[in-house]
Amino acid sequence: FTRLAGGIYTVGLPTSDFSTLASAMDYINQSGLAGNVVLELESGTYNSPIQVDALSALDNLNQLHIRSKAANADSVVIQTSAVPPVSSNGASFVQLSNLTLRRDGIQVASDAGVIHLQNGRQWTIRRCKLELTNNPYNEPFESQRNVVTHDVSELNIIHCQLTGGAYALLLSGTSPTQAQNINIDSSTFSGMAGGIYNLSRVSNFAFRNNVVEKNWQLGSGYDQMVHFFSPGFTISNNRLHVVTNGHLVRLTSAAFAIANVPNLFVNNVIRLHLQQPASLLFLQSSSFNNPPNSIQFEHNSVQVTNDSFPGTTAWGIIHFNAFFTSTYIQCSVRNNLFQWKPLGTYAEGRFFMLASENIPNAVQVNHNLYNLP
Repeated sequence: FTRLAGGIYTVGLPTSDFSTLASAMDYINQSGLAGNVVLELESGTYNSPIQVDALSALDNLNQLHIRSKAANADSVVIQTSAVPPVSSNGASFVQLSNLTLRRDGIQVASDAGVIHLQNGRQWTIRRCKLELTNNPYNEPFESQRNVVTHDVSELNIIHCQLTGGAYALLLSGTSPTQAQNINIDSSTFSGMAGGIYNLSRVSNFAFRNNVVEKNWQLGSGYDQMVHFFSPGFTISNNRLHVVTNGHLVRLTSAAFAIANVPNLFVNNVIRLHLQQPASLLFLQSSSFNNPPNSIQFEHNSVQVTNDSFPGTTAWGIIHFNAFFTSTYIQCSVRNNLFQWKPLGTYAEGRFFMLASENIPNAVQVNHNLYNLP
């Protein structure tokens, strides 16, 4: 095959440039591109995946854009069961827009997700619907997630709808510099049985202007927004309605990013329902030698309710959990509105607004307004 010349190509009808999505992807993966290429998919349901190989040799001058011709996500459904609707190992400079990407059936860890990306950069998913359907939610939940990436940078998910699965996002890097600059913006999340996102060694992560309606929880101990060795994040202007058996925000050794970029959790509206002892904000460190935590938790409006649960361990809605003062550096919880409305007895009275071990002077908790039971 010769390289596919830049331009717009139709897909999906006998009279189209490519009669099937599979034939279009085969051509691109074998020949590569000679310019920016747009594949416009005719309305209908496609049962073959979008799999972009590293051999396609995409770059900033040879980018691939796959979109529905009708500019409507409901008009094109890419539905698969055995493999993700979208996957890649090594490809970059890809954009998907106005598509419904649906994974139907049970997942296993080796091929989990609606979107499964590895070793790439410059991926943009815009105005798409990402759906996991007919999933039994068997534990471990880590094998049932909507978007899975490893060593992917410059990922943008914008104006999308993510539905179903246990975790919406599972993002990881070999190191924080190999998975960085990830932006989740103006999207909706619903129907997850486990958590919202789990970051492991990811840097400069932004989660902004999103709406989360998570009204149920299976399993136990699945935290909602996990930052594990993942510095430099901004969580802002979101509306979060979350039912959980675990912590809402969990930081483990989430220190400053490059050039002291702060970790921000600001201007969010949160409605949190705790079904088991857990916290709104939980900070810890794995060991004495690991990086410290840093966060500015400010200007949030928070309402916490909790079911009845037993136990004698002291828990806190804000919980600094560590044996070393070096676990924290420049942490602040300021200018927030907290409302706490217990729906039952809680931990034999040992459930507090603030629980801590060894808070140093670097931690500031002040200028908040509390409405407590």
